[in-house]
Amino acid sequence: MWDTAVRALTNATRIVIIGFSIPPTDIHFKYLLAAGLQENISLRKIYCVNTDPEVEVNLFKILREDLKEQKMVVFSGVRSEDIFFTPVTPGHRTLPELFERSFFGHITQG
Repeated sequence: MWDTAVRALTNATRIVIIGFSIPPTDIHFKYLLAAGLQENISLRKIYCVNTDPEVEVNLFKILREDLKEQKMVVFSGVRSEDIFFTPVTPGHRTLPELFERSFFGHITQG
């Protein structure tokens, strides 16, 4: 399972972390990210969704702070259950629009 996760991170163009608190004591997560991103040349963005602002602090204990300035890492303080349909920006875009991906393919909000 570890190898599959590392391979997925190595080939990812976007990584989305939803509702995970990224505790500083979770060294497995830290090393999984490091192993997967070490040779990733395609990564465009990392999104982190959590209402706890401490999670952003925890995230940047793992990732370089300059990635936020370069807008490669985006933290959004919305609730996990709202991420698919609730507009989260002044431009009233949903997170799927921000991720530049459709999460449901042909299924529409009803």
